[in-house]
Amino acid sequence: MSEHYTQLLRDTAVILGVDPEGLSRVEACTVDDMQINMLYRGEHPDDTVAVFVLLAPPAPLIKERVLETMAKANALWCGTDGCTVGLQAESGDIIIACEQPLGWLTTQRFLAMMKRVSITAALWQSVIGGAQPLEAIATDAVESRFRPDLMA
Repeated sequence: MSEHYTQLLRDTAVILGVDPEGLSRVEACTVDDMQINMLYRGEHPDDTVAVFVLLAPPAPLIKERVLETMAKANALWCGTDGCTVGLQAESGDIIIACEQPLGWLTTQRFLAMMKRVSITAALWQSVIGGAQPLEAIATDAVESRFRPDLMA
């Protein structure tokens, strides 16, 4: 683990009020009732850090519609606030993730990234849990921004 990433976790832990050694060991914490997992990818400053939340798999009755909505929402991140929504390969759980270059991350940027993931995950959790309709996820921002008839 790089020194920069280790320090990032320590500084983040202090702000969140959690044990710095514990956060460094488990690379997970709770933000807005969401378990945020962290993944360090590499040994160089230009490598990346991902933060992600795992949600339940979509219910079989709505799975096809959820998968279609996920694909549309990922298009230029119109329904994901810059995160990526996908399926975890082994479990079929929905995963909300964001990844940034380690060298770019400050503690404040890291905290903002975790907050973005937790907010996006909460919206998707409410949709797959049935508390909100799938239409609560924005999927038409691309069409409204890139209409061929408006391009010169």
